[in-house]
Amino acid sequence: RDIQITDNINNKSIINFTNYLNQRKKNLRKANNLNDKYYAYQFLKYHTFTSATKFNAMPMFFGQSVYSLSGTNIIKYFKQLGYITAQSIDMCSKEVWEPEYEPPKLNFDFWDHENVAMFCDPSYMDRKSLYSIYKGVYSLLRRCFYGKEVHDYIFEYGTKFWEAYPDNKKFLRLGFNDGHESSFEVLKYLDEPLFYFLDTFYKKGYLKNTAVIIVSDHGNHMPGIYNLFFSEQYETERVLGNLYIIINSENLFNLKKDVFKGYNENLMENQQSIVTPYDIYNTLIHIMYGDLQNNLYTKRGTSFFMKIDNSVRNCQFFDEDDEESGLCKCIPNQMYEKFIYYNK
Repeated sequence: RDIQITDNINNKSIINFTNYLNQRKKNLRKANNLNDKYYAYQFLKYHTFTSATKFNAMPMFFGQSVYSLSGTNIIKYFKQLGYITAQSIDMCSKEVWEPEYEPPKLNFDFWDHENVAMFCDPSYMDRKSLYSIYKGVYSLLRRCFYGKEVHDYIFEYGTKFWEAYPDNKKFLRLGFNDGHESSFEVLKYLDEPLFYFLDTFYKKGYLKNTAVIIVSDHGNHMPGIYNLFFSEQYETERVLGNLYIIINSENLFNLKKDVFKGYNENLMENQQSIVTPYDIYNTLIHIMYGDLQNNLYTKRGTSFFMKIDNSVRNCQFFDEDDEESGLCKCIPNQMYEKFIYYNK
């Protein structure tokens, strides 16, 4: 049957599902055509270790558990290979940790360019009330700052950085906290600017020979109506993040089509594999060096360009060598969050 969603006020059809499904089938067929330049992958079983940022940022950027208190930020390796690096994040913090929780013994290294200091302005983020629901990264209000949306500064900085080095290898990281509040309304104002940013990069050819990774550090964990009613779904969603990759097939690693075909098949299959921040770390290493003969890979992850062995993706797979594990949720047919308090 032809199903439609209709706007009763304006008496017009909004979505025609028959047309939608037919177009989706065309897009799927098109995605498997190796003559097309760009491929997008959505990893539907990506999950994080807890709903706290630091537990997931450490594996993603350092290749280590947060309990190891060791590791080197992956940007150091980018810089060693000649990449120009930059980051812009909308909170007054080093990397992705809240100021009072920054691990003290890590080699953070230095970005070549960084846009963080402006978000230490007390009119946006007050260090005396970091968890205010009226300003800063926890605000229930729309994020406006000196006449602009906060995320507009992030996109503007990213665009200017990219255009400043047209002939250099680049690594750019943009961080947003628009979804970091409990009303779930603020995030919608990010949709159009994000589309415009990516669409502009596509039209100007900036995405050639570029891998775009869109990832959240965890799922929706802010307290709100769902946890007030002790929703089981809320507990699940807390650790289910979003993960998408967009790549240019013609230029990725300068691969021949038959080699890329194998990578594409692995990426398509891995969309249904259990994946974690460790896999993102190994994928970045793979993109940098273009091969698997590298001692920087972590054994707890697999590059998305390689086939993931789901038969070993269980709780024991993520055990630490020298500590008991408290970060695993990948038990069969269930995902849960478990905290282990060490020495207690």
